[in-house]
Formats: sequence, C-alpha cells, structure tokens
Amino acid sequence: MWQLKVNGQLVECVDEFCHLGSTITNTGSCDKEVKTPVGKANSAFKRLDGIWRQKHLLGLTIKIWLYE
Repeated sequence: MWQLKVNGQLVECVDEFCHLGSTITNTGSCDKEVKTPVGKANSAFKRLDGIWRQKHLLGLTIKIWLYE
C-alpha cells in the first residue's frame, strides 16, 4: 500500500468517497452510480402503485407516457 502526503500531512486512504454527488471508488466501479438512480426510480414507482393498478383512473396511453 502506498502513502500520499500533502503539505507534509498523510492523506487517509479510503475505499470510496462522494465528490460532487458522484461516488468515487478505489476500484473504478460505477455500481453505486447506477444503482442509486435506479433505486430512487423504483421507490417513486412503488409509491404510484395504486395509480397503476386502477384500470379506470388513467388510460394505458397516459400510463405509458408517465412511465417513459
């Protein structure tokens, strides 16, 4: 393992950190970057479950438009 010093101070080595809203990992993986928005979308659609299941509230065309 290597060590990095800035202005004589040792910089802590971490597995991941958040920078400007993006998760940076020491492996270069983007799994969290993909999973986070997908999880948020799933959560939002779950809250709309009652709307999707009611056949007469919204037509199929409007449901498809909302989904897209």
